[in-house]
This record gives sequence, C-alpha cells and structure tokens, in this order.
Amino acid sequence: MQKRQLPEHLYRAHVNAEGPLDPSSATGTGRFDDFRVPAHFHVLYTGDSIEGCFIEKLQRYRGSDDKARAILEAIDHEGGFEPVIPGDNVIPADLLRKLAASCLRVLDVTRDIIQVDALQSIMQLRTLGLAAGIGLPELRPADVLQSNYDYSRRLSTIIFETQSNAVGSASRSSLDDPSDTKAMHTNYNLFRATPQNGSGLRLPLERVETNRALDRYRSQLDSAIAFLGAKPALPLDHPDLAVP
Repeated sequence: MQKRQLPEHLYRAHVNAEGPLDPSSATGTGRFDDFRVPAHFHVLYTGDSIEGCFIEKLQRYRGSDDKARAILEAIDHEGGFEPVIPGDNVIPADLLRKLAASCLRVLDVTRDIIQVDALQSIMQLRTLGLAAGIGLPELRPADVLQSNYDYSRRLSTIIFETQSNAVGSASRSSLDDPSDTKAMHTNYNLFRATPQNGSGLRLPLERVETNRALDRYRSQLDSAIAFLGAKPALPLDHPDLAVP
C-alpha cells in the first residue's frame, strides 16, 4: 500500500468547548471510525489546511447547486449506500459562534501514514481486506470518493489491525474537484485507542495554538462557506456572533 510523508503541522476544526486532542472531540461515529461495538479505536480527524478543515466540518450545510446534485445523482447506489443529499444549507449562529481551529505540531513525521485514494489502491485494499478476514463490499471508485461510510470504516479497521506501524490514513477530501485548487486538501485520519483498549494517539502531537474561527480565521471560514454554497445564519461580522 502507498505511504505518504506526514506534514510538520496539521489543523483541526472543532467547537471551542472541546480541546483539539480531547477524547470528547471524537465521538466514534465518524467516517473512518471502527464500525464494531464495542469499538477498538476511533479517529481524530485533521487536515493540512484550515480552510479544508472548515469545509469538512461544515459540509453538511453545503448548498444544493446543480453541479453537486449532478455528481450525487450519477452515483451507483446499489448495496444500500445513499449519499447525503444537500438540504438545509443555513449554518446555525451558535455553531459559528463556537467554531474554532487549532494548529497541531507533528512530533514524529517518520511514522507511517497510509494513502487510501481509491483509484490507486482499490485492488490492494480488497486483497488485504479478505486476507484479514474482515471482507469489503464490492468496491467502486464512487464508494470512497463520495464518502461510503461502510467501506471507509472497514478500510480503516484493516489498516489499524494489519499495519502495525501505521498511525492513520490519508485521504482526499470528498469535495475534491481536480479543476479547483481549493479542493487540494488532504485529510489525515489519525488512530486513537478507545478507553477500554488503551488511551492516546498513535501519532504524537502537541497543540501550537487554538483560535476562535471568527477571531483569527474569518477569511478562511468565509472562503469555505462560499466553496460549499452554504449560508451563515448571521453575517460573520454581526455583533451577535461575538463572544460575550
């Protein structure tokens, strides 16, 4: 499987009530989390750009523009997978008020991170999945490119259990558009053991700084909102979004 060099810094978008490395910031219901109950691990979701992290955090509010709908409607939905169809694209004021971003320093960039882009590794992943006795559903490029949760969770489990040195996986954003430079964002899905199976991340990180999005990263947030075709409930400079 293809490995990827880790960057020196990663970013995470989160609400400011939780620290970027706090276990409460990973609920165990994300795309690459362990699908079993009880789960053996969950994933800390990070990225290589603040704007990209905002896009990922807010993508449930993306607008139902014609281009996005055409992509979603073109997907083969056999096997029970249904994409999230854009719906209400208004970002709540409370979320905007609490949204924060953190810069994290990677303390060991030599650790293995597995690249999981579907078009490059689809056959290797199927073979590895069967060898691990977990099994994967029939794989199509759309399964990964459009956030098939079942596939992604099983894939993450395979990497977690069969790649002893791997600290997580890297994947392109589900919003990728090769013609759009704003989509050049990589997600880093970092393994963290659940409380019943040990604690801590496999990849050592330390927080460099945390800032409220509207205080420090308003331009990146504004760009992410525009990219998604979303609408803030209030203008970003509205006094009601200020912290009392």
